[in-house]
Amino acid sequence: QVKHLRTFTHKNHSYPQGFISKSLQYLKKLCPHLADAQRSYPTDISYKTMAYALVVHYGLALIQNIEKVFEKSGGSKDLIENFPKLDINSLNSTNIFNSQTLYNNIMRVYDPEDENLADQEIDTQISIEVEEGNHEEFEISIKSIKKQSKCVLTIPHDMIIVELNSQGRYLPYFLSHLSHVLNEVYEDAQLYPYLFEAIDKTYFTQNLSQQAAGLLEYHLKAQVDEFKYLQYVSSIVHAENTTTITNTILRDIEEDLCLSLFTRDTRNLKYLEKLLISLVGHPQIEVRDYAIVLLNSLYDGIDWQMRGPYKTRISNCGKEFVLEVLLTEETNEQNLYVLLNCFSFDKESNSSAITYHKPKITHITDPEKHTKYLYLVLDFGLFPRCGFFDWKIVRLDKNGKFASIYLGGEEKLKSESQLDLSKTDTRQYSTRPLQGRIVVQPSFVKEMQIHEIFVDLEDSEFDAEGKLTKVGNFQKVRENLSSYKSSGINCLYLMGVLERDNGKTYDPETKQVYYKRMEANPLSVTSRDQPCEMLGGAKELSNLVRDSKNLDIKIIIDCIARISSSRSHRKYLEHLVYTLDAVSYTHLRAHETPEHLVCRLLLEKKKTHIRAHDTLE
Repeated sequence: QVKHLRTFTHKNHSYPQGFISKSLQYLKKLCPHLADAQRSYPTDISYKTMAYALVVHYGLALIQNIEKVFEKSGGSKDLIENFPKLDINSLNSTNIFNSQTLYNNIMRVYDPEDENLADQEIDTQISIEVEEGNHEEFEISIKSIKKQSKCVLTIPHDMIIVELNSQGRYLPYFLSHLSHVLNEVYEDAQLYPYLFEAIDKTYFTQNLSQQAAGLLEYHLKAQVDEFKYLQYVSSIVHAENTTTITNTILRDIEEDLCLSLFTRDTRNLKYLEKLLISLVGHPQIEVRDYAIVLLNSLYDGIDWQMRGPYKTRISNCGKEFVLEVLLTEETNEQNLYVLLNCFSFDKESNSSAITYHKPKITHITDPEKHTKYLYLVLDFGLFPRCGFFDWKIVRLDKNGKFASIYLGGEEKLKSESQLDLSKTDTRQYSTRPLQGRIVVQPSFVKEMQIHEIFVDLEDSEFDAEGKLTKVGNFQKVRENLSSYKSSGINCLYLMGVLERDNGKTYDPETKQVYYKRMEANPLSVTSRDQPCEMLGGAKELSNLVRDSKNLDIKIIIDCIARISSSRSHRKYLEHLVYTLDAVSYTHLRAHETPEHLVCRLLLEKKKTHIRAHDTLE
């Protein structure tokens, strides 16, 4: 399996033919070795087992000199001599995936009923075993078929989970842990992660290995549940001043957010999102600004923009993907890396991957300024798909931490509306992290001729007073597609497509449906996932999309997220916030406090709102 993972070669941003199916075969062969794990994890064990096994095998495949371990474990001469070598330069353009994106692709072709596996002997096996009743760690045994050996590598269970969930950020520490532990058993192996090819391999492998467990424990301590969420709410409500919120409470929220983003803890992120959205409506601008920064990081899925915005540029699918960065020569070039956060280059994968790359560095001199620079270049080929491609330049310091590199002088990050934080905060200075975002659009964007249409007005009619008597619909737009096409239009931007409060009513006498409020504002939607029935509903919209595709006309539907109807769909009831105008405390009941009065009035208002919905339905 490790040898197979090393055979990945870069060709048109796709996996080699048969690579996915072969990976699945090897993983399914490992499942019989995990009988104890199946008793420990009775639900979805085949998926979990293969995921865990893939994480370990993928890690071993990225360790230099791992073939020496197989040789000492009794591997065949053919395996050792033909073991693929790791080339850091080729990995720059091939390794835009990680164990999770590879696993997702394997699961895409996984058929539990298909047990027709190639009957091959695996000379050197790596099996994963879980001691019964022990969910804390896995035992990885490297052994020969002919000769059993003792377990030489123990991996904490949580370490595998974090490596799988971190989308690649934990990879250098995970690889260092594997290398260091195996080096203690196989003293002459000199194993190290492929990332450390050009630096002090032994020092950084040991250093990052020591940090792996501590970093794991640190990131797993973030627990944001209902209780902690309410604690945050209470602290914010009762805070003495804005400074307390920004310098203490929001700093704690930021720490929890960073930890949760690292481990992709969806439960934590749900409560943090709920909390930050509410803070966007805080009366103090400093709190709102801080909350927006944190909320943007939450939606990015990574904390890179907490200390400064991306430098953004636009590109198109199919264009060259080359990163070029200029640094002063003072920077230690050996310890420089480029982090890339984007979707896997495999177009079938919907998972993002955070990958580490070693740039090509050239020394250049500016003859006019007599200044020496480092010219960093990374060539990733062509942009294979649309989306955000985020990059960041980091330096691996002596403490084994990947630290951001800051640039100064180009733009001042701090503004009057930003926070007055401690002097150590980088937002105080005219510096910014060396990072950027490339927004990749479809290749045909520049050729698009877009025409905006209000569907209600397509062949509509008005009376002498200007009152709408006949509205357009999806069918009318579909009938006019040929006319638009002949005019050179190849994209229609449709307004007013979503359901709105038209007062749909059924007449039992005529047995027909009519609408009391045809003139209801098309932008005042009641449901954001349903086409307006008055315009033809889902059926007619599907017909419109079908015919437009036949004419090579693209359809864009305008979705209004910031406003809605006062009589929105009942499915939104649980998400509404109820407020009261000034309350008269003369209506206090016996033994009722002012706080109890407000709660009672809010509940009565909510009940009235729900009854109104029931009447409308």
